Amino acid sequence: MRPWTELGVMKNRIGILGALACIGIGLLAMPAAGLERLPVPPAIPPSAPGSIIVYGDSLLTQGQTYLFDNLSTPGWNVVIRQRPGSAICHWIPTLQQDAATVPDIRIVVVAFVGSMLDPCVQNRGTQVQVYTADATTFASFWQAQGVRVVWVGPPGPPNGPGTTGTHPLVPVFDTIARSHDQGFVDTGTELETTLQAFGKVIPQSWPDFMPCLVFDYAAGACGSDGLAQVHFSSTDDHLCVVDPGFNACPVYSSGIVRWGSAIVSGVKVQEQGQGAWDPDVLYPIVAFWKDGVG
Repeated sequence: MRPWTELGVMKNRIGILGALACIGIGLLAMPAAGLERLPVPPAIPPSAPGSIIVYGDSLLTQGQTYLFDNLSTPGWNVVIRQRPGSAICHWIPTLQQDAATVPDIRIVVVAFVGSMLDPCVQNRGTQVQVYTADATTFASFWQAQGVRVVWVGPPGPPNGPGTTGTHPLVPVFDTIARSHDQGFVDTGTELETTLQAFGKVIPQSWPDFMPCLVFDYAAGACGSDGLAQVHFSSTDDHLCVVDPGFNACPVYSSGIVRWGSAIVSGVKVQEQGQGAWDPDVLYPIVAFWKDGVG
């Protein structure tokens, strides 16, 4: 069952507006003395949001500023654990320490593209085998801590931009999220397009440039052809347009915003306690950006 639908929201709004109108009419008809006797409910102080820990590799290295700024907005304490080229297993030894030292952890975000360079992955099998085992360890640990988790499906296939197909870790993270009642967000949906070839539509192509969205125009990052650069280069699928994957991106980059907005949306779902991520439930900021597709 979906948390809400646009039709349901519209009906609820109409019902609420009608009820408010009736209440307003009733209040206007009441004498002033009656109004003075109405009890005033005490204000409920908002609870502190708590902490979010984000674990990841070079995509997080580049996009850490965007995520920190957008996840910190409601008052969350955001902790970034990033290192270019790192694998999930690199961070497993730190889990106990993080659980003990980071205050009031509410949500953990796990964002890896499947690097096989880290020493902890060597001689342990294929990428899918290694990441399945380590992601399961991660999921089980935080599940036992009572912490919500958002798994981030990496964008693009291993062969880089300009090719087609789904990243092999997308189904791995999706399956683990479902089996542990955790969240999952597929960031590839923000960075893919379709190709027309031989009379057929080929989905999930990963281009270097994509149609500009509203925020690209606002940032002055839209070309005269109506396209925005979303990767570093045709041979490097990192998302910062001026950095190959070693530093926090110092400039606006459309690819980072598209990738990051999907993660922020997934965190919002978990923040509201709505269970597993539903791709049909888009929070306003992401829905607004999608409406701006040229």
